[in-house]
Amino acid sequence: MRLFRPPGTWGAWTLGAVFAILFLRGLVWLEPDRADTYVALGVVVLASSLFAVVRRKALAGHLKRQQGKEDA
Repeated sequence: MRLFRPPGTWGAWTLGAVFAILFLRGLVWLEPDRADTYVALGVVVLASSLFAVVRRKALAGHLKRQQGKEDA
């Protein structure tokens, strides 16, 4: 029996952790000359992970529709 099972894939959790590290490093840790870079990198990582999730859901919906057409 598993005590902890993430709701998504491990890749999504990993990208979320990378986003949090980059974003917090840019906002909280005092590196004024690089803060914008870290925040921008964090936003890019978050956007790419959201794009991957949306694409995966769209593909799953498309495959379900194709399977329904073949069954009919």
